[in-house]
Amino acid sequence: MADFGSQVAAWTTKAKARMVFVARYASTETAFAANVSKPEGRMPVYSGFLQASQNVGYGSMPSGPSEGPTLTATGFNWHDPIGDPSVVPAKIASWDLSTTLYVGWTAQYANIQDNKNLFVSFGTRDWLKYVSQGVNRAKGAIA
Repeated sequence: MADFGSQVAAWTTKAKARMVFVARYASTETAFAANVSKPEGRMPVYSGFLQASQNVGYGSMPSGPSEGPTLTATGFNWHDPIGDPSVVPAKIASWDLSTTLYVGWTAQYANIQDNKNLFVSFGTRDWLKYVSQGVNRAKGAIA
């Protein structure tokens, strides 16, 4: 039988791992929910640049391409590369909880579109649900 100190240390390690799991899970789900296009979500999609400009920053708002395409006679002319959808979950998965996590959109018109469409509010409305789901998943994943 392990001594009391060892039992507390083991419990603390498991609790910290579950906390990290829940924070990362809920943050990833919230980021996904905020970036869902209409009609299921509130994100307007014209060229796809706004949706693709979602990014993550540690300690400050994310940076990245701010100008999307312009429409020309031959189609869209891209000023900046379009985002990789795997970047946001990968950055959240490597997030050290000792820093503040920021999820945002780097498109220069993101705030204007959010004011009109409320995609950030729509995405964050289920935060507590995602935390609860994360707790349940953490219990099973970190025994």
